[in-house]
Amino acid sequence: MSALSDLIHGPDECTSSGTPTTWDHSAGFGQWGALPVELQQTHDLRPAELVRAFTAEGRGAVNHVGVTAEDAARSHPQPRVSV
Repeated sequence: MSALSDLIHGPDECTSSGTPTTWDHSAGFGQWGALPVELQQTHDLRPAELVRAFTAEGRGAVNHVGVTAEDAARSHPQPRVSV
């Protein structure tokens, strides 16, 4: 399992594989026509394994894509995570 797929982020703490992490970021949400858009800027992220996963070796990158469906269970019954 990668550091990114094991990330747990809550209101008071953030861990990766049970180890405390730092993930200081800003997020902006908007709408482009019917398409919801989320932009993130990372200010501080540790440990280094997370930096590579979130920022494509320190460069800006897409780190996730979301899809909605009227019947999610019928559309895709087995959720999958791939990093």
